[in-house]
Amino acid sequence: MRSWVVASGAFALPLAVDVAPGQSGPVGLLVIVVLCVGCVFLFRSMTRQLKRVPRSFDSQGNPPGPSSTDAQPVTPPDGHAGA
Repeated sequence: MRSWVVASGAFALPLAVDVAPGQSGPVGLLVIVVLCVGCVFLFRSMTRQLKRVPRSFDSQGNPPGPSSTDAQPVTPPDGHAGA
């Protein structure tokens, strides 16, 4: 495997390091660890959200939505009720 080098002024940075086949570098380990930590926080958040969901969505009495006693006529800001 050939390593490519980026030369910027007096500095040369290797972009790839020769690694034995079947082995990954420390950057790969860092990516996996960051993904695992992100998944842990995602699972904790989802568990917290699922605890707020009711066990049953059966209606208990009144259906959701505005009732007929809550309805109020809407008047425009200029005070005229007609169009």
